[in-house]
Amino acid sequence: MMLRSVIQTKPGRQFVQFMRSDTGKKIDKFLVRTTGFSLLMKVFSTMVGFPPMPVLMIYTIGRKSGEERSTVMPYVEMDGTIYLIGSNGAKPRDPLWAENLRANPRAKLIIDRKTSMRRARFVEHGSDEYTRLWAFAETKTPQYTTYQKSTTRQIPVVAMEPA
Repeated sequence: MMLRSVIQTKPGRQFVQFMRSDTGKKIDKFLVRTTGFSLLMKVFSTMVGFPPMPVLMIYTIGRKSGEERSTVMPYVEMDGTIYLIGSNGAKPRDPLWAENLRANPRAKLIIDRKTSMRRARFVEHGSDEYTRLWAFAETKTPQYTTYQKSTTRQIPVVAMEPA
């Protein structure tokens, strides 16, 4: 509760703005790699009033550049499988990491400072797996429901399977 009241102050809002900047994101990536903790996720979850989700760092290959790209993001683990949800804050397009995985499904994940190579499998919308995962994810954060209602695109769900 204390963090929420701090975020609502002018310095708190400036801190949130900083953490969303390129420099803030670099700091957050460093924290995730070295500690497994995302300050940005903690701040965001406090702002929306939900408990923080676990985070990972994903490394993909840029579909146009061919260069390695990294992103910190929340994940959902169900039945031993790691799932990524491409909500992209309800923006009209899928997140770049999802587009990169469509072009090249191989990725490196860092979870709790442990690295593993994975292969992306896009879960078919309307399948039993998609429906079960979506319902499970909503128990973790109802924000996904808000995102789906706020966009016309179908939010992708990606299973990250061992490579």
